[in-house]
Amino acid sequence: MLSPVAMWAALQSAVLETFSPFSAYGAPALGGALMFSAFYYAGRRQARGRRVSIKGFLRSIFPRRILMHPSSLVDMRL
Repeated sequence: MLSPVAMWAALQSAVLETFSPFSAYGAPALGGALMFSAFYYAGRRQARGRRVSIKGFLRSIFPRRILMHPSSLVDMRL
């Protein structure tokens, strides 16, 4: 039986290896999620008759009010 620390280390390495940019699943999964969100953003903006822009897309997936929230800043420092 593995100790809890050893089990945590094994789980952590398995997750990090699965979603690393160099694994067979990491880059395609993250790229697919980014592409899906870009298509969704463009579709919703066009349906409302609004302009589609890269700047607007980046602002929608990284909203300043969430990134600059005090709890987010603490999370980033940890």
